[in-house]
Amino acid sequence: MNINKGTVWHSYSLQCPLLTEININLKKALQSGIALSALTNGNVLHCISNGKYSRFQLNIEFGTGDSNLKVDLPEHLIATDNLLGYSINLHLNKILAQKKLLHYDDDFFKNATVIAIKPIVCKNSDATYILFPIVTIYDLGVTQIDFIDPNDYHEELDVFIRDKVGLPFTKFGSINVPLDYALNYYKLDIALSSIFMRFILRKHLRYSHSNLVNNACEFIYEDLLIGNEYVDYAKLTNTPHNLSDIARTLTAMIFFLSRRRSIKEYVFGIKESSLYGIWQGKPNIFIEQHDNQKEDASTNLKSNNKLISSLLIKNHYFYNMGKGVDYHDFRAFNDFSFFSEQATSLTVLSKGLNDRLIEIDDDEHFIALRWDSLIKANLRSLVSTFYEIQFDSIRQCNSNMQLSLIQQRMVNFDEWLRISSKKYGEIQDYTEKFLRDKDIKQQKDNLKALIKVKTDIAKLKDSDRSDKSNKMMTMIFGLLASTSLTPVLIQPLLDLFSFPIFLKKYGLDDFSDAIYFFITCALIGVLILVLRKLVR
Repeated sequence: MNINKGTVWHSYSLQCPLLTEININLKKALQSGIALSALTNGNVLHCISNGKYSRFQLNIEFGTGDSNLKVDLPEHLIATDNLLGYSINLHLNKILAQKKLLHYDDDFFKNATVIAIKPIVCKNSDATYILFPIVTIYDLGVTQIDFIDPNDYHEELDVFIRDKVGLPFTKFGSINVPLDYALNYYKLDIALSSIFMRFILRKHLRYSHSNLVNNACEFIYEDLLIGNEYVDYAKLTNTPHNLSDIARTLTAMIFFLSRRRSIKEYVFGIKESSLYGIWQGKPNIFIEQHDNQKEDASTNLKSNNKLISSLLIKNHYFYNMGKGVDYHDFRAFNDFSFFSEQATSLTVLSKGLNDRLIEIDDDEHFIALRWDSLIKANLRSLVSTFYEIQFDSIRQCNSNMQLSLIQQRMVNFDEWLRISSKKYGEIQDYTEKFLRDKDIKQQKDNLKALIKVKTDIAKLKDSDRSDKSNKMMTMIFGLLASTSLTPVLIQPLLDLFSFPIFLKKYGLDDFSDAIYFFITCALIGVLILVLRKLVR
């Protein structure tokens, strides 16, 4: 079985700081040299144009049914041989797919910050991959990174699964990145160490820095100049990375560049957990041509069940030997199939749709389909990651107020998902069904159970504190009332030890009443401390 035309875009969803807690410094991120462009709330484009940081307001007009868009840009920004122009096309494709599929207003989804990173070229012994990372930061504490592969592949199924679908399992010994990327990664790596370790390794650090700078050179990929200063940091620093390492590094780097280190962080090093947290990733597979491809999607699905199962399970064993597994096709129409699972998403075109797109000779339709599928797949990952993050938040809660705020956040998120998916019945059906999938349903059930347990524990703690407080108040008022016993109990007791003679000897007999009172209070204080220990 051959995949005649297909590709894979790998996506990662990570926990990150909230945008309300840390502002993304786009100017610094762009001037640092790691990014090509960024798009923020209100369709404001940030980029380096003619060597200077620039901002452009994009006036975007959507066509009928939001199937296309029109935008006016300066000519130098959209040149076809310009990487900046390519990054802007990535932004526009993402905007169009989101607008087409989802109904959103002034919310976290529309107001997300999207950063197009300069291309990264990864090599292993068999192949070279050029990847364009797109970083999307939501004000939910979630960052999504999509590695866009612009190439199409024609390979046997088992090779396609091993090399393309299974790419995250590959540790790349050669990763060519912009020199600025490598230097910022180097700064981040140093910042994680304490000042003591930095002092010990100062000579090695200086050597590593100069080694990166001295080995930077032009990088050309398939006759295209990718950059004037690129460096193979994985090889030079002997730190092989896979895609998840790169995704976490990018997230950490963006937030590292956007913050000021405190004195404590400068001395003891930045905690990695303050830059990113839990993460999950999956491949988004697009198959446009394959052997035994049928005219319509339903027939294609029936005739190639083992092919689809192999791709979704990321193992060709099912095609070669095993029994196919039935997966739910979320596509309502009969032109292509779309599958979205916890660990994989898959889009398979029918022969009829593929032939029609080839006939009109428009690659943009193929690209649009890929972006549509990516947005739908990422929606599921966003939901799963959001719920996963709430577990960590609930574990750190110590009051019913904090738990109530988390519950409110979850209700608001669920309501956003319900409203945003109402634009098309197919998308609404898709969200309703993946919310009933075992992994997400179990997440939500476990969250409800954990909230209930934490609420019960908080109530018991409040009740226990209230009981102790009531006991203490009872003791304090009782003991204070006992100060009236000073003339009938404390004074006669002190008289037995000739205390009045002591006062008269030192000329304090005029203050005897006050002294007796303070001695009584001191004794009461000691009794309170003893009783407090006993109450505990």
